[in-house]
Amino acid sequence: MSAITALIASLSLTASGSPALTVEWGATPAPHDTPGGPSYCMLWGGRTQPMLNFSLYAHHDHGRPELLMAAPWLEGRSNRAIISVRVEFPDGSVIERHGQYHQAGPHMTVTRMPSLDAVLDGLSRPGVVTVSTGGEARRFAVPELGSHLGAMRACAARLQSGAQE
Repeated sequence: MSAITALIASLSLTASGSPALTVEWGATPAPHDTPGGPSYCMLWGGRTQPMLNFSLYAHHDHGRPELLMAAPWLEGRSNRAIISVRVEFPDGSVIERHGQYHQAGPHMTVTRMPSLDAVLDGLSRPGVVTVSTGGEARRFAVPELGSHLGAMRACAARLQSGAQE
């Protein structure tokens, strides 16, 4: 991504004037095992708060892998509270979900996402991803993520086939 594109993405403003956060993006190249827990693949924006991630877990929800979005800036919410989440992606697509808020370790699992393809396609071009819930919104600058999106797709294929790291 060019420096100019990165600068534009990081300085993008909403009507409220809040800048997009510039964070490091990455993805797991192969499924990770958690002791006593399911294997997973993750695409993340940021390693410290505020951050977000999209994680695909090997345990299945209604016959398919479970894709969750974590947003740890939502601390203090009631566990299992029903919340509404709106995710606006750089490609112009929007995902609106109602789901349960779960406190899961250091991350706050916000909601299930409808599909891995919807998330990865939404992040397929540089810009800003905005996550809104409970009257709060966080904006994250999205650089060119081609290699990370490819790594996440490859990881997901290995996860679904049962191949581990």
